[in-house]
Amino acid sequence: MFLARLIVVVTGAELVLSGATRMASILSVRPTVVGLTVVPIGTSVPELAIGVAAAAERRGALAPAVSPMPTGRRMRSSV
Repeated sequence: MFLARLIVVVTGAELVLSGATRMASILSVRPTVVGLTVVPIGTSVPELAIGVAAAAERRGALAPAVSPMPTGRRMRSSV
């Protein structure tokens, strides 16, 4: 089971990197720019969505304790 999960993680990371490189090529920007902007936002979106849904449903354990809406806290951690 561990090996299967490891393969999934490595394959996913490979897909993210190849997609980011392709996006940089299409936009005619350096891959570093895409890596510093798009990739961190993309990896934060699932956690952000869970936090927003938890806050909307008033589930305190899943919603961030500091702010009523998790948007600011999640985006600050990506900077």
